[in-house]
Amino acid sequence: MDVKSRTTKFWKGGNMRRSTFREMLLSIVATTISIVLTFGTAAVLEHNQRQENRRQIAFMVIGDIYDFAVAMEYTDSAILSVWKNDLLELQAMPRDSIIRLTPEEQQKYWNAFMQGAMLPHDKTAERLFTSDFSNWRDVGHFRFLKAIGHYYSDIADIEKNFNVQIERKDKLFQLFKANNIDELPDSLQLVTFMGLKDVQYFIVDFTGSFQQYFKGQNESMYRAVKDCMEMMDISPKEMEEFINKQ
Repeated sequence: MDVKSRTTKFWKGGNMRRSTFREMLLSIVATTISIVLTFGTAAVLEHNQRQENRRQIAFMVIGDIYDFAVAMEYTDSAILSVWKNDLLELQAMPRDSIIRLTPEEQQKYWNAFMQGAMLPHDKTAERLFTSDFSNWRDVGHFRFLKAIGHYYSDIADIEKNFNVQIERKDKLFQLFKANNIDELPDSLQLVTFMGLKDVQYFIVDFTGSFQQYFKGQNESMYRAVKDCMEMMDISPKEMEEFINKQ
């Protein structure tokens, strides 16, 4: 038997097996790397997308709270404060002075009772935020989520209390009819209306505790905007740019 020939064949076979093993190993490594890269890239893309969603959601809800704070400030300065000043002025006026008011002057004070008011609030952002669990998942900031839930609850309370005051004011005119004030001479209608206890109670409550509550809540909403921006690392410049784009 040719030992050398058999040995040569053995080593040739070994070389072939090692070559096949290397190729198989390289294939496995390449496949593994491909899988890692594929899933790793997908994970990175998903993470980046969530980070982008996180900021957009934060901008949306913080911007919504800011818009509500601005609406409160406008309503207070353009409507509620005007009513307050007119009602307090009328309340301090002597009876004889009210009777001597001209029809035009009387109308100024009647307007404080007669005019309606609304507190505008587009609830689209609130509905989008509260109705989709994926938004909460993407935000991933428990303290921020808790704060937003608290602030939206505050907004609901503010709207409720505001509407109660407006409805209460509107109902005063049921007293106008019930007490037959409309049958009196025009010069006596306002002074008689002001003499009703329910009207006086409303003026005291509206110009006192409610105005203080409304202003305090308005300041609280502006503080909420600032606090939420800090939680989500949003700069004033970024927030301003977002608001200006709306």
